[in-house]
Amino acid sequence: MKHRLFFRRFFFTLFLFSGIIAFAQIGFVSGTIEDVDGLPLPGVNIVIKGKSTGTQTDFDGDYRIKCEVGDILVVSYIGSQTREVLVTASMFGEEQIATVVRKIPVKTILDTTYQSSVRKNLPSFLIIPSIEESPKTYNSGQYLNTSRIKDISVNKDLVKVTYFDSDVYFEVGASSLLGMRFVQDRNLPALQKTFAQGAPLNGMTTYFDPIADLPFSYGPELSVLEFDGSVNPFDQNGSLIPVGTGNGNTAIAYDNSPFQAVLKTSNNLFFSISTANSFYGFDYLNKRGKDLYGVERSSLDEFTISFNNERGYHTLEWNAQVKYLTSRENQPNINGFQNNLLFSALGTPPSFENNQSSTLSNGMQRSFSVSNLNNPQWLLNSNRNRLDNEVWIGILNNELNLGDEVKLNTKLGYTLSKNDQKFGLFKNTVGFLEGYSSDKILEKDIFDANISIDWDSYGDDFNLISSFSYSNENLRYALVERTGFDEATFDNPQNTFGLNRNISRALFRWFTRFDIDFFENKAKASFINNAFTSTKQNSKWFLPTLQLKYRFASNWHSSFIQKLDLSASVGYDINYLNLFYNNQSHNSLRLLPEESLEYTANNDLFASDLVSLEAKKSYEIDFDFGFDLFDHRWNLNTVYYSNTIEGSVFPVWTAGEYTLQNVADIQNSGVEWTFDTTLYEENSGFSITPKLVFSTYRTTVLDLLLPKNRIPIAGFSSISKNLIKGESAGVLVGSRFRRDSQNAIIIDSEGFPLVDSELGIIGDPIPDFNLGFSNTIKWKEFTLDFVLDYQKGGDVWNGTQIVLNYLGTSEQSASERMVTGFVFQGVNEQGEPNTIPVDFANPENGLAGNRFVRYGFEGVAEEAIVDGSYFNLKSLNFSYTVNSPKQNPFFRELRFSIYGTNLMTISKFRGATPYGALFDQTSSQGLNYFNNPILSEVGLNVKFKI
Repeated sequence: MKHRLFFRRFFFTLFLFSGIIAFAQIGFVSGTIEDVDGLPLPGVNIVIKGKSTGTQTDFDGDYRIKCEVGDILVVSYIGSQTREVLVTASMFGEEQIATVVRKIPVKTILDTTYQSSVRKNLPSFLIIPSIEESPKTYNSGQYLNTSRIKDISVNKDLVKVTYFDSDVYFEVGASSLLGMRFVQDRNLPALQKTFAQGAPLNGMTTYFDPIADLPFSYGPELSVLEFDGSVNPFDQNGSLIPVGTGNGNTAIAYDNSPFQAVLKTSNNLFFSISTANSFYGFDYLNKRGKDLYGVERSSLDEFTISFNNERGYHTLEWNAQVKYLTSRENQPNINGFQNNLLFSALGTPPSFENNQSSTLSNGMQRSFSVSNLNNPQWLLNSNRNRLDNEVWIGILNNELNLGDEVKLNTKLGYTLSKNDQKFGLFKNTVGFLEGYSSDKILEKDIFDANISIDWDSYGDDFNLISSFSYSNENLRYALVERTGFDEATFDNPQNTFGLNRNISRALFRWFTRFDIDFFENKAKASFINNAFTSTKQNSKWFLPTLQLKYRFASNWHSSFIQKLDLSASVGYDINYLNLFYNNQSHNSLRLLPEESLEYTANNDLFASDLVSLEAKKSYEIDFDFGFDLFDHRWNLNTVYYSNTIEGSVFPVWTAGEYTLQNVADIQNSGVEWTFDTTLYEENSGFSITPKLVFSTYRTTVLDLLLPKNRIPIAGFSSISKNLIKGESAGVLVGSRFRRDSQNAIIIDSEGFPLVDSELGIIGDPIPDFNLGFSNTIKWKEFTLDFVLDYQKGGDVWNGTQIVLNYLGTSEQSASERMVTGFVFQGVNEQGEPNTIPVDFANPENGLAGNRFVRYGFEGVAEEAIVDGSYFNLKSLNFSYTVNSPKQNPFFRELRFSIYGTNLMTISKFRGATPYGALFDQTSSQGLNYFNNPILSEVGLNVKFKI
């Protein structure tokens, strides 16, 4: 554990003298980022959206970043979906544990602050005070290792520590994880297993075999069909014919789920050498696993070399790190591949089995409806999909104390990354009948330099910080698309399209902050200014912020109230565009849902001088209350925030192409409450550390800057999320039923609701509130952790259900097709109450008279709006730590744990994807169209250090 001690000492010294006291609007957010297996993730990038400020986690997964309330932290890691986290004041001064999960964004709600750890074992009157609040100063010149202390002498305010001669410490550690990933059936849409492929014919439900190329499952019940044993290229059991005319083998209801339970492994090995002044570390991480279809393997390898040097108080201290990462994902969701694969699987009639074969003897695709949907096995066997990533990172930090009050910090960083996306599907694939392939490469190199001066006048109650940041970014983009291949190959393309872009930018930011304490350190004021300029977009030289804080509890001595702080702030800042605009949600806006098989995400956009900086104005009030009750410390934090972004940037369709434009002023305001404590029993070593986080927010479009009534930002042409003045940002707009002036649905002469000729607002994806609960229970060497996640409200367009109803494969279409004599509530076109009864799927009315087919492929979008509420057991971990009675055990740390993620998800509808979005794009949450289902995982983890 030597290297952990060294890092804690090194960062503790660095942060103590940084002079940036986290409160109100600006402060430090720090913590640990782990993967779903509980392993620390080194090399995770954490940047402030729209700024040059950023950091990476070290090889223990630890990070620390200076930010302000209202900032959005963008957490990105190779092979994982980028995650955005809104900074609130409650995050300052607390260490967060975040989990980076492949394809699933995870909300941070765990608290592992140092104070909480102490409170698990000590009564409140023995809690160690924060060193930042102490009036004492200290000098530190070397790595603090208590095992090497020779003598301690105390003279007045001076404590002198003498050490034995320097030692060299070695440490080797490893962790190994074996997990199983799977999709639970209850997390998939409910499918029917009763009716065969077919449709009404001459007033009778009739079976149509795959040669008829009919996509519907409105045929007869499987129980009235049997095989004839003939040679049939579509089924090895023969053709289906009426019972009594075949070989007696009853028709089979096939299971066409494409998902399998697959294994994954993760192994981490590290080796370190540390002395009194230096640390050398090597870390290797390896991950392997199959995709959920059991076809392709993915991998990740990461190497990290670290060096830290800490000498004397007035000498140069520095640390360096070099990291190399390479990863390969062989079944990525490029161009919506996984959405379309799931669409093809769920749309298959139960009378057809996809797994028997994906091709016919002539090489053509074997599908139940070859012109409408693909065989999932054809998609898996005839693609060239692959995502390769390669990253080099080098970081050098220096720190020099120029005196007792002044410190100089410098940082140099260089990142070189390559993202290589390959996609391709054979000829005769539905959506790409002539075949299609694309190769997209993004190469980026970023050079960062930062110098900061911190003047902390201990006796005069003020602090001055000034920092200068420079960043140079270069992007090389290449896209090649090809069509018209030979059969079953990607050879001899008839058409080729290529695009190359080279973009560079230099960024400069000057940050100045002046803090002053008054009223005997009970109050504090901070005056801040940011200056920003870039070679792209415009400049802003005056971005002021004012922060005020008052500690009311310091006015009295109370055994009950331990903390009562009130903070308020107002500030201005900017957001700027990334060189490559990575929100691809606009790519599907020109398509109908039934055209989704043709979807590609290659309409790429880039930073432009024609787009102005987004101007941000933020307000916040923070109330922090801590009290002692029943011999335990309880904490309640309340934050109200309001952020307005003027000139928000989104893609807009103009003159036959998409361009980035400043389109709207958007306000986001909300409240967050955090309540936590630690309950313990001193004699038994039993403790419970619960934490509850409640949040609610509203995002409103204040104004549109273009002469448009609405601006679509995600979805399809007929159902989309939109910006509309006065409405919530991202309201759902789609087809709806026609209504009269009293809001009654108008019914046609056949007894079915009429559809309005105009699209309208049909839902709001913003939830009523979110609730997170985490708890850590400890008893002796046993630890149990779990995280619960709950969301109330938020509308979701469930396009998956509507399409499966149309095709007839859903359970709903099976259970309701026998409904007769149903009367829809509403009025006829003369305003009289409707009294006309209808049958939902009477074969005498033909396929066009079917209740689920009459409105077309996507139905009426209003009918697909469902409640997005859900409850999820996000994680559960049970561990046992082996404690050796020996003074110098062979294993410094030995821990066994079993874990599970997403073990139980309860939602208002089957197939809900609480953390998913359409085509996995940023702005597309609230649109469910064959989105990837929520994944569950269980496994075993072993970790040791010697």
